[in-house]
Amino acid sequence: MLTVPGFVDLQVNGYLGVDFSSPYLTEEDFIRVTRSLLQTGCCGFLPTVVTASEETYQHVLPLIARVMKKKEFAGRILGIHAEGPFLSRKPGAVGAHTPEWVKEPAIGFFRQMQEWAEGNIRILTLAAEEPGAVE
Repeated sequence: MLTVPGFVDLQVNGYLGVDFSSPYLTEEDFIRVTRSLLQTGCCGFLPTVVTASEETYQHVLPLIARVMKKKEFAGRILGIHAEGPFLSRKPGAVGAHTPEWVKEPAIGFFRQMQEWAEGNIRILTLAAEEPGAVE
């Protein structure tokens, strides 16, 4: 991962072998990675969670939100980037995301994700052409 000192990283999926979308993510690993990122000169970042199962969102979003509250990271973890699950299932468009976890855009599920994330989702990647995306 290339981090330019003094800049903000808008999409950090993980670092040092730690995947922020893993159902096995631990608070200790997330803190270790966050400290390491900040020591490289990154002044702030948005941890990115990719398309995942609902159970994984229920695990990782609250975990990240808890760490964001720590005084040590105030103003440094700038929010969560949800890269999915509202993507296109079309071959090529879905990229490395697991197609079975892709959902049509739905405000109800997004609200549930925001609840798990304690309102900290700041960037949402979605397929604008999918039904429900505008809403």
